[in-house]
Amino acid sequence: MMRRFVVCFALLLIVFVQTQEAAPVPPPAQGIKFKVEDEILNLVRQLAAAQKDYDAAKLDEILAPDYVEISPAGEVDPRAKVLSFYAPEKKSARQGELVSYELDEITSRIYGDTAIVVARLPFTMKTPDGQTMSRAMRCTFVCRKTRGKWRIASAQYTGIRPMTPAKS
Repeated sequence: MMRRFVVCFALLLIVFVQTQEAAPVPPPAQGIKFKVEDEILNLVRQLAAAQKDYDAAKLDEILAPDYVEISPAGEVDPRAKVLSFYAPEKKSARQGELVSYELDEITSRIYGDTAIVVARLPFTMKTPDGQTMSRAMRCTFVCRKTRGKWRIASAQYTGIRPMTPAKS
């Protein structure tokens, strides 16, 4: 009786192990992650385009109600101040014309309904005297999904020092 029990147990163990080896491993949920990541990256690119174009209406759509920004000057700007800065009528008062203003070196990390995006924002301006000036900032964006929609909850802009020639 004991010998029959051991043989049956051994056969069941073999069947179980073979079934586990043959079971297909489900693919990781990369498709979902990539879709979410694409949504978030599109969102921060929309932000940069709206800033360049002084499109306060677009900014109003993509910034969270409690949005806070740390400006390149280190100031804490609430949402209302940011929106008023990018009012369309203020575009003509800008000191120079933006020639290029587009994010690159973008990395993102997603934590459920929150995402952090770090990017570089190089830009070139044509000054009123016709000269061109190029600079870059490092940006950190905190994005949050609420009511099924991703919005930017916070941003921080830090100037990147221009490279200086090496002294010989």
